[in-house]
Amino acid sequence: MSQYPSLPLFTDAYIADTAHLTNEEHGAYLRLLMFAWRSPDCALPDDDVKLARMLGLTAKKWASLKVAVMAFWRLEDGRWTTERWHMDVGVHPCRWDRGNWQAIREVILQRDGPVCRYCGDIEGPFDIDHIHPRARGGKNEPSNLTVACCSCNRSKGSRLISEWRQ
Repeated sequence: MSQYPSLPLFTDAYIADTAHLTNEEHGAYLRLLMFAWRSPDCALPDDDVKLARMLGLTAKKWASLKVAVMAFWRLEDGRWTTERWHMDVGVHPCRWDRGNWQAIREVILQRDGPVCRYCGDIEGPFDIDHIHPRARGGKNEPSNLTVACCSCNRSKGSRLISEWRQ
């Protein structure tokens, strides 16, 4: 189980990322996040029978939900991990030090300046956005990070820029 007593759930980001899911897909995704949080490596087994059982679903029902739900996860060494916690700065998500993100944030703000890449806002407040969303395999590297006003960042969620601007 994670060293943290409770699952960090940032509701604004979660809702932006999952607004396209059906209620069944949302429920399955949220439950899988909780199960992963309770495992030592914050991951899930690559076993559809076990995942269906964890969710209280038949194998057939799980198969109908899997594509949408597992789009938020990536398979690594036989375990499903989620981009929501994976930090490519070399720190396991269950032991992530917020100081690392603060340092990255300052570098990106200094590089790009206090202006939203998407709408040009200069008032702020600003977030650091993943240009290619982490939920879709984007990395936590400076080349994939940019300054965005909070409104644009929340609105974009886990969509690609081309999808979001449609």
